[in-house]
Amino acid sequence: MEVCVESVASAVAAAQGGAARLELCSALSEGGLTPSVGLLKVVKELVSIPVFVMLRPRAGNFTYTPEEVRSIQIDADALMQAGADGVVFGALTTDGAVDEEACSKVISVLPAGTPITFHRAFDWAKEPLVALEDVIKLKFHRILTSGQAATAKEGVDCLQKLINQAEGRIIIMPGCGIDSQNLQFILEKTEEVAAAAPAAPTERQAMIIIITILALIALCISKLRRHPVDKLPGPPTLPFVGNLLTFVGTPEEMFEKFNTFARDFWPLYRTWQLNTPVIHPLLPEHVEKVLASSKNTQKSRDYRFVESWLGTGLFTSNGAKWQERRKLLAPTFHLKVLEQFVPTISDNAAVLAQKLQLLLCQSPNEPIDVVPLVTLCALDIICETAMGRSIRAQHKDSKNTEYVSSIHRIMDLIVYRAMRPWLHPHWIFRVSPTGREFAKCLRTLHRFTRNVIDEKRLEREQGELEIKVVPSVPTSNGYEDLERISVRNRLVFLDLLLKLNEWDCKLSDQEICEEVDTFMFGVRRSRAAN
Repeated sequence: MEVCVESVASAVAAAQGGAARLELCSALSEGGLTPSVGLLKVVKELVSIPVFVMLRPRAGNFTYTPEEVRSIQIDADALMQAGADGVVFGALTTDGAVDEEACSKVISVLPAGTPITFHRAFDWAKEPLVALEDVIKLKFHRILTSGQAATAKEGVDCLQKLINQAEGRIIIMPGCGIDSQNLQFILEKTEEVAAAAPAAPTERQAMIIIITILALIALCISKLRRHPVDKLPGPPTLPFVGNLLTFVGTPEEMFEKFNTFARDFWPLYRTWQLNTPVIHPLLPEHVEKVLASSKNTQKSRDYRFVESWLGTGLFTSNGAKWQERRKLLAPTFHLKVLEQFVPTISDNAAVLAQKLQLLLCQSPNEPIDVVPLVTLCALDIICETAMGRSIRAQHKDSKNTEYVSSIHRIMDLIVYRAMRPWLHPHWIFRVSPTGREFAKCLRTLHRFTRNVIDEKRLEREQGELEIKVVPSVPTSNGYEDLERISVRNRLVFLDLLLKLNEWDCKLSDQEICEEVDTFMFGVRRSRAAN
């Protein structure tokens, strides 16, 4: 347990009372401010437990000017030299997001390995689950939070959500209003806090570990047989896991590793995922050989990770079903259809341009990470063109924040699972915290898509959307020629799917949902690739 103290007497009393760590600050009545170097030195002389120091230059909000950030850096350096064991700080932008730039600047002056806690500024973050990922990316070690409520007891539900999403990547430390009366209640509700720190495995975890070890031994025995793919160059492999551990890390780290392999083993190399060989072609000529083949049309087993989201639509299906679905959907990409969406693309691109211009005015000499901004723009465009619904992902007043957050989060969970072989079996994944969060995101995405399909069908039945599509005789390659197409209202992808459903080629609601979800997956997947 960590105890917040602001004086020598309270620090000594907390240490004698069994506190595991102290958070030293001044002005607790103001929520805690940076303590003096003198206070820290005296406390360190009298207690033997770790002492973390608060880094907060003033009371009020947690949005700091460049000058205030510089003062935090100077305080941090002085307090660390005076013997602080760790620091507690946090910063937010004016729109309630984690200020990654300010946090990075403070972290840069700390000695490597310094334990860092993101303090209760977190409780003022606009989107706590998004802020959690930002804090993890900045490599904080723990978050002190009351679950965005006045006390930890009131915010216990939010605390549980944060713990489930964190999955041990960071410690979620409940704080504020905890006393002897409510401590047991909070511990029971947030029992997975213990899982964030190294601890003895539970019985279920032990069983999973044993089963995984036995499976890896079997894989290793099968791997002893020399595989022809090992004639190709590639990085050294480990027993049991092959090269899988090489790709465990942040997206940036993985991207750099792939770049390194491409330089070292150009133009073709192999890796191993457990007992499965993976060939990485780098020349267009090599890729063409694979894509032009009519024999090798089976999707890899990695596609099973998205089947619960996308079903067996165009992206995940194989063979005859893929050919049939591709032939069926080809008319929806006709030039006459796509031309309608130019105004939609233009309107949303204008919003993106305004956001970029605003960022340039605020920080003209700082680099801008355009990937999340472009992703939100693409999400707005694809929702309007695929489903005919504006979700205003680029706007702060969006009423679809849960859907947008789920879109962003679910692909991260897919990649996280793919890189951890113990989560590959469905029965293990379903009972894991990752699997439970994945299922929650999935329910949000499917519910949104099905609601839009129902609303669009109702519009058509009530005559609010009049569409006239006159296909000509099928061409020699099997695709419908839609040169003659008349639309009263803007025709979106979902309208065309529903129209196809009214013709001889019936598509169930589930199949329509699969193809619409495939579009949304494409937007998030493009960001993951970037």
